[in-house]
Amino acid sequence: MSILSTLSEKIDNRRAEQERVRFHERDRIVVCDKEWGYIADVVGEESVDCGEVVNDTEEGRFTLPGDHPLVDWLVYQNDVDEDIHFYIETAEGGPEDRMGYKVLDIEVEFDADDGYERITVIGLHDFEHVKHLLAKPNTAAPLEAQAPKSDVQAGRSRGVVASYLQRNYGSEYQPLVIWGFDMWSPAVWSQIDPSRWKVIVAPPEGPDTSEFTFLSARMDNMWDLVKATLDDGGLQIVPQRWLPGDPQPFPDHVILTHPILILRVVERSFLSGTGSGILDIVNDVVRIIDPDGTSETITIADPNSGVQPPAGVNAPVVIWRKSQHQGLVNSKMTIHKATGHTVIIGGKSPQWVNNSIKLLLNSALAYVGLLIGLPALGLGIFDKAVEDVILAWQRFTNRFRKAKMGSHAYVHTFQQGDAWSLSGLQSGRVGLHDQRGFVAFIAQVIDNAPYVMGRDYKLGWRCGFEIANRIWLSHVVKRRRHWDRETPPTWDLSIGDSREDELPGTTALRHLETMRGEVTRYTSLI
Repeated sequence: MSILSTLSEKIDNRRAEQERVRFHERDRIVVCDKEWGYIADVVGEESVDCGEVVNDTEEGRFTLPGDHPLVDWLVYQNDVDEDIHFYIETAEGGPEDRMGYKVLDIEVEFDADDGYERITVIGLHDFEHVKHLLAKPNTAAPLEAQAPKSDVQAGRSRGVVASYLQRNYGSEYQPLVIWGFDMWSPAVWSQIDPSRWKVIVAPPEGPDTSEFTFLSARMDNMWDLVKATLDDGGLQIVPQRWLPGDPQPFPDHVILTHPILILRVVERSFLSGTGSGILDIVNDVVRIIDPDGTSETITIADPNSGVQPPAGVNAPVVIWRKSQHQGLVNSKMTIHKATGHTVIIGGKSPQWVNNSIKLLLNSALAYVGLLIGLPALGLGIFDKAVEDVILAWQRFTNRFRKAKMGSHAYVHTFQQGDAWSLSGLQSGRVGLHDQRGFVAFIAQVIDNAPYVMGRDYKLGWRCGFEIANRIWLSHVVKRRRHWDRETPPTWDLSIGDSREDELPGTTALRHLETMRGEVTRYTSLI
């Protein structure tokens, strides 16, 4: 064997050893106090299981032996009302990919079988902040004098959602900020004192190409208000726990000095289960909304076809192929067929329609009453009979889906919304979206085989998977990082819409949460 061959073999062996060590290296877990001040790095843990999901709250937990040095501080040195926080940080993801949690429960459990006491710390992901914020009718006015009755916003959905979040957090942390017509300009942000803010929205980057939306807020829960818009517009709210020492996220606008939660509203274009031939070059997805506002065309943009793809459309970086990579294991694909093509919304006519009909009817009855000697006919005694009759309902049909489903498809379903309004258009699209057909994946992925979470792809990014002799494109909707003393750190990924994998109780609770939000909204308007 030559000297060169021997040297090459040693280099390869060294690289393999480095990869083996990195594969078994555990992530950093840090415990923080109520102000996000550093307490300690967690070492010697028995197990960790922390998750993150797109546009919702996920749980994270870690378990310590009963004699661990941190147990005294966690259990005895904090009052039950004092907040405790922790975060997990991978070497590849770094500060921008932290998963932060507020401790919800601390369980102290004794196991008589092995004679050991264990402490489990359970927390909720930082996205929970969005669920604990109310959207005020007027963010510039005091709570005791909220006029007008609602905060109405219309425009591109990314800008509307970011505006609601920033202005409502601003009304709590720095209420005297004047946002003006361009609330994201550095001149407006020069008013902001970052030391007073605990949650802030990052200035949107790049042109806003998201779908149009129309929202009206009257002390609504923020998540209930924007959830349908996030789904319809393909948007993701990305929380980032920023700590002193991290790179400045938007230095042209403000310099951060204290621990703070940054919320980014980004466009993701969530489209589940788009397929391609196994030998095709897999590219990004183009979504085109037709003039009727409900039907849409989904195509795979091929930059090699000679046609210039839309701005921002790129080939996905990560594609797991069975023939090339061993990182995709225990995958499961579920094909969920469409359940409907037509949605009817409404129940109440627009106010201007009711007023116009009552005016015409009362005028006509008053004239008739004068002729027959009964002038009381024009006093509005028939108002209730003619209210909510004309333009009280609206039908939305996805014509492409209807043609594909066939003549024996279900006829239609009802979706809550205001007929013949801009907000009703979004309600119709959301209703059709909920009944769409989709392909969902649950995949266990071995990190660094060959792709690395946090380096090559992140939560919400679109990836490709070879399943059933096709390449399927979908986004990473959920990720869980777990390990214990016997198992190295592993990522479990949920790809696409994973709702069909929920237990019945989870599905019921999700629907109940949505119903509660709708009841709260409409009660506040009565």
